[in-house]
Amino acid sequence: ISHEIRTPLNAIVGFADLLQDADEAERNEYLKIIKNNTDMLLGLVNDVLDLSRLESDSFSVILEDCDLSECCQNAQERIRHRVQPGVKLGFTASDDHFILKTDDHFILKTDDHFILKTDDLRLQQLLNNLLSNAVKFTEQGEINLDYRVDRENRQVVFTVTDTGCGIPLDKQEVIFDRFAKVNEFIPGAGLGLPIARTIAIRLGGTLTVDPDYDKGARFIFVHPFGE
Repeated sequence: ISHEIRTPLNAIVGFADLLQDADEAERNEYLKIIKNNTDMLLGLVNDVLDLSRLESDSFSVILEDCDLSECCQNAQERIRHRVQPGVKLGFTASDDHFILKTDDHFILKTDDHFILKTDDLRLQQLLNNLLSNAVKFTEQGEINLDYRVDRENRQVVFTVTDTGCGIPLDKQEVIFDRFAKVNEFIPGAGLGLPIARTIAIRLGGTLTVDPDYDKGARFIFVHPFGE
């Protein structure tokens, strides 16, 4: 973690020192670099604090009625601006068949939404982490978020599927460890997936990688529900 902190911090300090002797064009470029590295550092600190809070005995889950379609679309809107050009961001629900398609995106359109008793904010955070992970590794093709209500087994099955570089079989469990990264050259501290799995466990569910999907990566989150 010292390396992950020092890298953006060194960039912030270094380019801040260059600002005083820079012309206007250079100044704007340096300010952009400083802002990007500040965001990276802030994200890392937030992730470390969030993971510590999730794993503490004092953490509690706040259960409330959650409209799954609305929750999923909110999670997608938070990462839409980061999707690379030409990559389609999709949202479907296996229980429904009303899909609205646009040029680069398609979203679910139906009035029959499923209401789940869960922690809405933590569920959105989990989905957002999975979608953010997909965005980082998908340069072309599609990223799709889906949920299916399994009433027989009293659970909702969420999937986030992408057409990115995929995850080797021997890394599909390791990636849930803190600071573990498949590609060291991709930005990130390796905390998004550990946080997502911790949230899944806190909600009484499971988060795994589909070993049979070979066109990219597919994460499967199973969330149980009661009466």
